[in-house]
Amino acid sequence: MNRKRNPEWGKRVSIDSACVSCLEDVGILSMKAGGSSAGESMSGINGGKVALDKGADATTWQVKCYTLPVIFDFWGLEKPYKDVFIKIDIESYECKLIPSFYD
Repeated sequence: MNRKRNPEWGKRVSIDSACVSCLEDVGILSMKAGGSSAGESMSGINGGKVALDKGADATTWQVKCYTLPVIFDFWGLEKPYKDVFIKIDIESYECKLIPSFYD
């Protein structure tokens, strides 16, 4: 919806169904809904703390995970990465993902 309302920058936006992960988590990870259903902004990747609160009754699904350099390569971006803005909702995975960027 925001892309349609903002055609000037909207044509440069790419929405992909994938997950950014650490190298050791590349592949498939599980997402678990923290609310009564998926998409209620309380989900967690790989059973994040918020998502664990719903226990066995939580909605779960699988997501494909790639490292950020692999995603950049898929998009055709080359170093140095100039004029690139990325918005990623990483669903309670921050404490594991951000330290992996230090290398």
